[in-house]
Amino acid sequence: MNKISSSHIFTKFSSRLKVIAIERGVLGILFLPFDFLLNRILEIFFSKKKILSINAVDVYQRYSTIAQLITSDDKKILEIGGANTALYEFLTHKYTLTIIDINKNYNPPSNLHYILKNTDKLNYVDNQFDCVLSVAMLEHLSLEQRQKFINEWKRVGKKVLVYVPFGKDGEKYDRQLLKLRKFIGMYDKWTEEHIKYGLPRLDELRIYFPNAKITFLQNANVWLITTFLSSLPIIGRIFPGLVYIFLKNKDNNEPFIGCIVEWKNPHN
Repeated sequence: MNKISSSHIFTKFSSRLKVIAIERGVLGILFLPFDFLLNRILEIFFSKKKILSINAVDVYQRYSTIAQLITSDDKKILEIGGANTALYEFLTHKYTLTIIDINKNYNPPSNLHYILKNTDKLNYVDNQFDCVLSVAMLEHLSLEQRQKFINEWKRVGKKVLVYVPFGKDGEKYDRQLLKLRKFIGMYDKWTEEHIKYGLPRLDELRIYFPNAKITFLQNANVWLITTFLSSLPIIGRIFPGLVYIFLKNKDNNEPFIGCIVEWKNPHN
């Protein structure tokens, strides 16, 4: 029994190291113990929301901004592609949160309902949710898939909120981030998907979501600096948030790489 258990633990550990080596590069492996220790220290002293503001500025911006558009009337919320979500950290009213994703390794907290499936077809009646949201997911769909997925979101939601990187500036800075991460030995499959499928254009978003309100955020240069810093071991645990404090006054200036689309069902 002990041999089987030890073998299982070793296999799991080896598999995790392989993932880190692929996704975080050589530096990720070399500094893994220190990075792990620093992360645990942060978890002891800070909430997940605060940690995001320290070492994942772009994620913090997305969720803190989109959460402001979720009101106390939005009791039933559906998030698409929200495995490892931070949404519940930003909500202050009573709600029920359902997340649909294809991440088999996600261990959801007890205060939400997790469904493992694709979202091109949702098994819900029309307008079942007060709010449907998707954060940084649309750009990972092909052009052929996007309209199909969005139609389902609009069908089951009285309101739809979507954060997405967009446009030619977004693609330009994605390529720069990809080059920087490759330089330090990282494999960035998510940014590669951005480039492969192409980021949504503003005119495309306006067709998908007629009469929607679109809010722009994340200055491209500030985003590139803080996001690349987040890629680095040890430095990436603390410095992105510190650097952002000095760059924050530039963050409301063009060019922007992100936007939030707020669409409301006109029949409600």
